[in-house]
Amino acid sequence: RKGYAITLFEQSERLGGSLWDIPEALLPRTLIQEELSILENMGVEIYLNTPVTSFVVGDENTPFRIQSAVYDAVYVAGSDLTASKPWLEVDAHNAVVTDPVTLASRCCEGVFAGGGAVEAREVAIAGGIRLPRSPIRTLADGRRAATSLDRYLQRVSLTAVRGNEGAYTTRLYTSLEGIEPMPL
Repeated sequence: RKGYAITLFEQSERLGGSLWDIPEALLPRTLIQEELSILENMGVEIYLNTPVTSFVVGDENTPFRIQSAVYDAVYVAGSDLTASKPWLEVDAHNAVVTDPVTLASRCCEGVFAGGGAVEAREVAIAGGIRLPRSPIRTLADGRRAATSLDRYLQRVSLTAVRGNEGAYTTRLYTSLEGIEPMPL
């Protein structure tokens, strides 16, 4: 919407990642397809079955070269990235190290990361049960990174006036009294 040329490299045969793992009764496939088609309608250049095999960090005139094309900024998402992306700084859990507010990576200026790239694919919860990472959190990361990318490209502060992004205290209250928990 802001006029940026966007190129998306997806290593699998379709976009949407873990959204396709949600049962169709909860998230109809047609809805996923309709929502993803918005990207094409916005002019996003999409390459499916195209893992990023060549990435070069350049200088201020040619910041990033991916698959022989030049980009001003990069957003890295998904999991299992670090083996093929040795330039990414990762922690002990193999998650890309980022600023918690802006999702800017520490490897180099102009690289942002979110989704499965910043957290382990599974999140341990009480009782030892393991659930897949929430697609809602992945989408929220993408939205936060989009704000950071826009600010980065405009050369303005990445952190100014970002207090109400993500989780924050609210007075909103919803009573769950009488609501039966769903089985896992």
